[in-house]
Formats: sequence, C-alpha cells, structure tokens
Amino acid sequence: MRKIFIRMSFLADNYYGSQKLNNHPTIQGAFEDALSNVFNEKIKVTICSRLDRFVNAFDFAVSFLTSNTNLSLDRLKFYLSNYLKYIHIKDIKEVDNSFSSRYSCKGKIYSYLVQNGSYNPLFENTSLYLKKKVDEDKLKEGLAFFEGEHEFKNFASFDEQEESKLLINKTMLTNENGLTILSFSSRNFLKYQIRFMVGTILQYGYNKISKEDIKKLLAGENIKFQRKKVEPNGLFLYKIIYPEFDADNLEFDEIKIFK
Repeated sequence: MRKIFIRMSFLADNYYGSQKLNNHPTIQGAFEDALSNVFNEKIKVTICSRLDRFVNAFDFAVSFLTSNTNLSLDRLKFYLSNYLKYIHIKDIKEVDNSFSSRYSCKGKIYSYLVQNGSYNPLFENTSLYLKKKVDEDKLKEGLAFFEGEHEFKNFASFDEQEESKLLINKTMLTNENGLTILSFSSRNFLKYQIRFMVGTILQYGYNKISKEDIKKLLAGENIKFQRKKVEPNGLFLYKIIYPEFDADNLEFDEIKIFK
C-alpha cells in the first residue's frame, strides 16, 4: 500500500462543495470516481477541509491509500489534469501512511473578495459586489477587532460540543485588481465563521454596529444583534499549511491573489 497526497486549486461553481454527497457532484466525489477508475480499485479520499457550495480554493488537498505501486505520479497527474474539470492539479507526492490531508493540516488562511463600489463583471461569480462603497479605513479597523483569542459563538453556526473560543492569528486588508480582500488565518475555523465575520465588518463599515457591540459579541455576550452572513462565492481557501511541506506562516506577510 502507498499513500498519495494531491494539492490543487479549483473553481467551485460546478460542484456542491468539497464533501461527498449523493446525487450531486463534489470535489471528494470527483476524485474518488477518477482515482477508482485509473487505479481499477475502490478509492476513498480524505479531504483537507469541508467547504460549502460556491466556496473556491487556491489551495486544497486530498490524500488516499492505494494498493497500486506501478502507476507513476507523473502519469497520475497527467490523467487527473485531463479528467477533472475546473480543477488544477498543483502537486502530487507520496507520503507516510500516518499523514492525513485533514489531520496533518496545522492551519488555514482564508480570503474574502469584495468589489467595493466599482463593478467588474469578470469577478461576478467570485466576489461580493457592494453598490455603496465602504470606507476602507473602517474596514481595516473592523477587521482588526477579530485578531487574537476570542469567543466566536456569536459569529458561527456550530455544534454546542465544539470549542468556540479560538485564536485568529492574523487579519489583513489588501487591494488587487480593483478588489478589496479581507484575509484571516487560524488553526481552526467554525462553520460559516468567516462569512459572519465579514458580514459584521461590513456592517461596521456602514455604521450599523458599534465597536463596543462587536467587542461584547467577541466576549460571548448575548446582545440584540441582526447577524449578517455574506454570500459564499467571495470566499476562497487561500492556503493550507502542513509543517512537513510549508513554513508555518499563519503570521503571513502578504496576500497575492493574482500572482
């Protein structure tokens, strides 16, 4: 048996998220079908993260076991690159059997793309368009509130058994190609956490919530507050971090969407 690790990027429009579903195409399902076909055996893959429908990825990974020891990694990459649509295979390597694309991942960086007041149709399906421009100094200020260790139960949908006190290592606002990009790094994120955080930051930018109320919410207090969850299509999994292969750069220095 050997374990293979595949790293990729993808556009999510044609998939119903990353986790396998019955009767709907997903990233996990697409890889299991392709790999089972090429190896002529039933393959189950482990995904690095569960992404909602319309959430894209610049960096994503799967790992799997196979009894086939003959097929070269170059040949496998060639086959998958031609078989899988809207998925770009960046790297394939053999790893130790103890490695897991999910559990060996020690951190993630997510970015949310916003068209802030000016519209470009090329980014229609991969960003959130705001007709009314938000002051970027207010966005930077609102973004900074979320850095550090906080109670995030007011900014997520989560199971009561989950740990909701988490550390956001770093946040950053950058601009590229007319887009305003809000980025967050952490070892763990709760379900919908980034979409709720971005929604709150935009509300702060529009003066619909105060700094004091955000700090109360981050302390876990229950206050009267209309939560806003932004659309998923502006959200990208920007980078996944594996100590075996990457610098542990949760304290990232830059975000470059258009490299």
